[in-house]
Amino acid sequence: MKLTTKSNLAAYLTISLLSYIAISPKWNIAIFAWIAPLFLLRATRDSKKIFHVILFAFSVNFISALIAYHKVIPFDFITILITHLIGSIIATIPYLMDYLFKKKNLGFFGTFIFPSTFTLIDFFNASGPQGVWGNLANSQYEFSYISQFASVFGIWGISFLIYWAASVLNDVYNNYREGKSFKKSLVIYFGVIVAVIMYGGLRLKNAVVPDRSVKVATITNNNLTAAEILFEIEFGYKKEISIKSYQSDPDLDSLGIAQKNFLDNPMSKKYEPYFKELESIFKKFLNQSEIAVNKGAKIIVWSEAAFTTIKTKEHKFIEIAKEFAKSNEVYFYFPMGVLLPDEYKKNNPFIENKVLVINDQGIIENEYYKNVPVPNIDPSIPGSGDMTPLKTKYGAMSVAICYDADMPNIIAKTGKSETEVLLIPSGDWYDISPYHSYMAAFRSIENGISVVRPAGYGLSMVTDNFGRIISEDDFFADSDHLLIADIPVTKVNTIYNKIGNVLVLISILVLIISMLIIPIRWLLLLNKNQKFKKEG
Repeated sequence: MKLTTKSNLAAYLTISLLSYIAISPKWNIAIFAWIAPLFLLRATRDSKKIFHVILFAFSVNFISALIAYHKVIPFDFITILITHLIGSIIATIPYLMDYLFKKKNLGFFGTFIFPSTFTLIDFFNASGPQGVWGNLANSQYEFSYISQFASVFGIWGISFLIYWAASVLNDVYNNYREGKSFKKSLVIYFGVIVAVIMYGGLRLKNAVVPDRSVKVATITNNNLTAAEILFEIEFGYKKEISIKSYQSDPDLDSLGIAQKNFLDNPMSKKYEPYFKELESIFKKFLNQSEIAVNKGAKIIVWSEAAFTTIKTKEHKFIEIAKEFAKSNEVYFYFPMGVLLPDEYKKNNPFIENKVLVINDQGIIENEYYKNVPVPNIDPSIPGSGDMTPLKTKYGAMSVAICYDADMPNIIAKTGKSETEVLLIPSGDWYDISPYHSYMAAFRSIENGISVVRPAGYGLSMVTDNFGRIISEDDFFADSDHLLIADIPVTKVNTIYNKIGNVLVLISILVLIISMLIIPIRWLLLLNKNQKFKKEG
């Protein structure tokens, strides 16, 4: 390998590595999502051996993931290593596919192999516990015209464009080096990009202002004070827990021990100060809710598991919540984290992570359980997956909880139902904010619904039915933790609602055709040679 070739490869790999790090949820510099696969693909295409392709693709993905997702993935170190190891092996497949097919002379059609392979991988990842985490499209929310393309093919359409750009531009470069024509490829790709941007611009420009709206309030609060008291009860000294702590923070390990001891004997008198603080937190949320009502809010939504208690004590607070909704004539979405000590002792999921949907007459209309608990850290009892909307006097409203919104196939049920507003009580942490809120906004674009997402320790956000932010509240910058906004209550029909994941089917078809072209060519050539021999 020549020195200049080695230097080029080192440059390509370095640029790709740094670009993947730059689109970490912690920083999210969107333009680098287009640069990262472009230069990694350049490196693998310039490789002489298949081993180098595997080595380069795996190494860049693995190293960048370790850095980019530090404090983002809520796992212990060993689980994180295994997760990144498996993820990096899978992320190597598209580069390997591209390398294997690059010499088959498939022309412009060959540019679809790389993005099609990634589309299938992203789709199948999203069908499992990972959801859409790791999908490059998540980084593009602030490119508003491009993000609107999610209303056509879902989030997959945007990531397809990114990977297709890498494939096309690398083909153009190859053809340029070999003195071949490349203008056609550029014209087609950039023609598509221009069309996508024009579609997004026209869609937003022609958005009709809905004639129906309702004032909604999202409420968050710092409920870590209860955890601090529980810690003090167990260990005899005070420990301040930073609101910027992350889920796998080593400082929280001892808190986990304190919680386990509590669940073993929750009715011990020593835990009375803990229950008192939990009730104090409940009252803080309720006081903020009263302020929201006085400001005209008709829908009140708290953040995920805003109030925590044990099963034997929940009834008292549910009755207070029902009375609050009835006396103020508001719809109250009351998120609870109800602990089940007996289930904990059986080593079963032991948290009812749920939202009580209480109507303006104080009647519980629905009890929604979190459908997809976060793997490894959330021992919640999974819900049924039902997204049936509640028809209120203000419109049809569905509810999901936090991680549920990272599953497009679950939230797609709202697009196919009468849902006009999706309420998503959530709980984040510093290193994934505001990224995680922007991820949820894509569900708004895909399904044509307004989204209300109160996020404890994150960015609370309200979007309209085109995914545009109406109002937001940063937990780390606002001490009030109260957001009040008028939201449109009108569903927008989207292409994605009608055609669903058709791009996934197209991607499958692309790969099937690609694999059939080679043997078909061989058979045609064989047939041609046989005819030639007969004529000779």
